[in-house]
Amino acid sequence: MASSAEIAYREAMRSLDGQAQDLSSVRGHLSIVVTAAGIAAAFLGAQADGHGPAFWVAAVAFVLIAVLTVLVYRPVDFPWGFGGHQLVAEYVDPVPQPDAEFVMRELAIHAGDDYQINKKTLDRLWKLQSWAFSIFVVEVLALLSNLALEAK
Repeated sequence: MASSAEIAYREAMRSLDGQAQDLSSVRGHLSIVVTAAGIAAAFLGAQADGHGPAFWVAAVAFVLIAVLTVLVYRPVDFPWGFGGHQLVAEYVDPVPQPDAEFVMRELAIHAGDDYQINKKTLDRLWKLQSWAFSIFVVEVLALLSNLALEAK
């Protein structure tokens, strides 16, 4: 049966793995949004003969989506794990060696600290994703408005 320290360690590592998956998800979602924004701009923008105010709102929205995508894809410095040298120095080399329960507890605490550090950046990336979704809606509505105004 696993000790409470082992369970805590596994859960902490599972949380870090979840954050890595969340980072990939945010980036994947933004890739889809920027692609959809480009397709919408290409098809709906090409239909328009004139470039009224709604067209320029859509153009600015597309640029904002591109900027948000770049911000989300910028490299992030997430601590995901433990350095081998540090682990050996702290838990293998000392005499007397700490017991396994203590090591698992310390690693769980360290992983929990990493989770909290990563959470701040990940929360910011989720907000950027939400902004991109909202701006995409603005872009499409502006392009459709531009077409509707031209049809009059």
